[in-house]
Amino acid sequence: MSDTIRDISLPNDNRFKVVQPHETAADYGGGNGGGSSMESRVAKLESDVDSIKTTLKDIKDDVREMKRDARTDFRLTFGALIAVALGLAGLMAKGFHWM
Repeated sequence: MSDTIRDISLPNDNRFKVVQPHETAADYGGGNGGGSSMESRVAKLESDVDSIKTTLKDIKDDVREMKRDARTDFRLTFGALIAVALGLAGLMAKGFHWM
């Protein structure tokens, strides 16, 4: 291993600057940075968000419907299970001459 120390400091244009509380965006060349098409990009984002909201509402409605159907399916399946259990119990009772 070498005991030499290398200077790997970055040039000034690649260093971060700590912004002080009294400094503003104007101190760094303005704060727009959005370009001339910013309004159109924001409008597109707003329309995309509306589309996402609509899709999410549809998904929520589908999940509610699936829960409702699952509840109905469970009741039907549970009723069938009870009927089969009672039928088998009746057959067993008749087979063992309990009835």
